[in-house]
Amino acid sequence: MFGSLFYVMTGIHMAHVIGGVVLLSLVFGQAQRGSLSSAHHDPLAAGVMYWDFVDVVWICLFTVFYLLTPR
Repeated sequence: MFGSLFYVMTGIHMAHVIGGVVLLSLVFGQAQRGSLSSAHHDPLAAGVMYWDFVDVVWICLFTVFYLLTPR
């Protein structure tokens, strides 16, 4: 069971990381074109919130699957 959960959760995490890289690439493109400013920075804020979400979920998964599992 642990092996299955490990690979499923790692794969799901990888998919979210790829999504985050795509999102950051889009934000980078907007920054290069000059579309972002101090008044219009919502795409950057969304990217930051997305990465924070991915980090928190990964910390929770690591805690559950590695630290709280009986040995």
